[in-house]
Amino acid sequence: MNTIELRVLRLERDCRVYRTLFVLAGLMLLALLSYGAVKPPPEVIRASRFEAVDKQGRVRAVMASFPGHGDGVFRAYNRGGVEVFYAGSSGPGDGRVEVKTRKGKLTVVISGKRK
Repeated sequence: MNTIELRVLRLERDCRVYRTLFVLAGLMLLALLSYGAVKPPPEVIRASRFEAVDKQGRVRAVMASFPGHGDGVFRAYNRGGVEVFYAGSSGPGDGRVEVKTRKGKLTVVISGKRK
């Protein structure tokens, strides 16, 4: 065999090897994608604080449990960053809802007492 025939044979062998590796890599990728798609979502998500932010990264709403207070709180903020809604507990631990103007002035308060 001359050199050209040897080179062609080597190229054909290399092509078969690369084709096999490419097919195996594709099968591995497909297996990984199918594993991720089948994974069920978690039943419970636990955290001490959740924040909703806008595209600029400003906090628009907070749901949290504050240390030492022990009660859950929800707060909503307007575009200016002013708190306009609060739902949680008052100082003695009663339920409390506050609605405020866009400048943060309190307009409505609903408070309950524990029995």
